[in-house]
Amino acid sequence: MVDVDKKIVKIADFGLARPVDAPVAFTYRVLSPGYKAPELLIDAKYSTPVDIWSVGCIFAEMVTHQPLFNGQSEHTAIMEMFSLLGVPNEETWPGVTSLGINLSNPEALVSGVRRSLSDVVNGLEPTGIDLLAVFLELEERK
Repeated sequence: MVDVDKKIVKIADFGLARPVDAPVAFTYRVLSPGYKAPELLIDAKYSTPVDIWSVGCIFAEMVTHQPLFNGQSEHTAIMEMFSLLGVPNEETWPGVTSLGINLSNPEALVSGVRRSLSDVVNGLEPTGIDLLAVFLELEERK
């Protein structure tokens, strides 16, 4: 839940919570697509840092009063993410070419014209944009 006026983010559902060191596989099919980290959208291995991605999406929404990524499906969400942040490659995300996404035609993976974070999330000071960029790094997090 987000209270924009009070600038509060509350985690409302711990239904899928588990200890970080739990020896079971994590669940993939949760969250609205626009808040999922790319690792979840392409079925890559993931860990707790995917939550930072979601916090970044919420942070941007608190500034703009609208979702950063409106994708109603996983496919459209990943296209919006790549349009904003660039299509990953082996240099920016080692191992990405071995994951479940075809990167041979990067132009096919973006929707519209590429824009910058500062254009999309206007109203943030440069330090806020820098913080948001850290939340939304497009790479496998370890």
